[in-house]
Amino acid sequence: MRTPSCRRRLLPGGIGFVILCVAAWAAGVWALARPQVPSLFAQSPGERPHLSLPFQAGDAYPVSCGYTCYQHRNTMTYAVDFAMPADTPVVAAADGVVAAITWEIGLPADKHLGDALVIYLDHGGGWLTRYVHLSGITVQEGQRVRRGEIIGYAGATGTERAHLHFELKHGATLRAPSQPVDELFGGRPPQEGHTYTSDNVAPAVPPLALRAGPTATPTPASPLVLEAGVSLSATSVQAGEPVTVTFTLRNGGTIPLTLALVGLVARGEDGRPVPGTLSAKRDVSLAPGARWRLSAQQVFLAPGTFTLAPFAFDEEVSPLPLAPAEGTSPTASLRVTAGHSLYLPLVVR
Repeated sequence: MRTPSCRRRLLPGGIGFVILCVAAWAAGVWALARPQVPSLFAQSPGERPHLSLPFQAGDAYPVSCGYTCYQHRNTMTYAVDFAMPADTPVVAAADGVVAAITWEIGLPADKHLGDALVIYLDHGGGWLTRYVHLSGITVQEGQRVRRGEIIGYAGATGTERAHLHFELKHGATLRAPSQPVDELFGGRPPQEGHTYTSDNVAPAVPPLALRAGPTATPTPASPLVLEAGVSLSATSVQAGEPVTVTFTLRNGGTIPLTLALVGLVARGEDGRPVPGTLSAKRDVSLAPGARWRLSAQQVFLAPGTFTLAPFAFDEEVSPLPLAPAEGTSPTASLRVTAGHSLYLPLVVR
C-alpha cells in the first residue's frame, strides 16, 4: 500500500456537513485498536458480501499494485491498488454501514508521508471493506450506504501519488486480515497493469434496515457546547491573491474538552473540497470558557465562490456540532475573480 501527508481536504457535500477524520495520532493507527466492530447491517453471520469494483459504472482504471505487492503483506496480503486520479469518486463495493473513518500512518513510516484518510464499511458477518488514501469523504460513521453510492474521493493522503487502496477483510476487528477478491477480476487474481471496467451501479431500492438493538447514547454529565466563528481578511480576491482565514473555537459548555482534530477546509460550489485548503491541528484541549484560534493564509488559483467551513472531532472519533459564536458565522463565503492579464503592445520597427 503506497501510503502521504495529511494536507488535503475532507468535507462531505453540503455546507452544514462537517469534515470527518479520525485519529491515528501517536501510534499512527489509533483507530485500529478498537477491539470490536459492531455488525450493524442486517445480514446472515458469515455471509460474504457480493462485491463490485469500488468506482462508478463505466469507469476503468488499471491495477497498479496487486496481491503481495509492495506493502501488501500480513493483514494486507490481498489488497489491491487502483491507479485513480485524485478526486475521482470512490463508491461502496457492497451494501453496508460506515463502521469507521480513520487517519492512519502512511507507509513506509520512515518516509514521513503523513496520514492516510481511510473508510471502513461493515457488510455484516464480520466482513469489512477498506478504502485508503482518500482526499475527501461524503459519509459519516453509522451511515447506511448502498453498493455504488459515492462515499469519498481518491487521493494521495499518506502516499506518494494518488491512488485507491482497496481491501476486503474478515474478522472481529478493523485489523482483520484481507481476503482474496478474485471475483472482481474475472475469477482470478488481479493483473498489475491491466485495466478493469466497473459495472457498479447503485440499485434504485430502499435502504436495508438496520438490525434492531439499543441506540441510546449516554447523556453527558454537563452540557457540551462548541462555538465556532470563521472570518476572512477579504470576502473577494483575485485568483492567485492570498487571503487570511481565521477560525475561532470556544468551549461554551461546562466540561473540559479534548479534541482529536480541529480545523477548516474550503469547498467549491459543487461541494468538492479544494486542494491545498485544509488547515488542521490535532490534540486540542479546551477548558470551559477557553478559546482556540487557527489562522492560515490560503491561495485560490481558480475563480469561483468558495465556502470555508470548520470541523471538530472528539476523542471518541465523533464529529461535534458547532454553534455560531456570538457575532460571527460558523462558515464564511469567499468570491474569487479571474486575475488581470498583462498585455504588451506590439512594437513595430
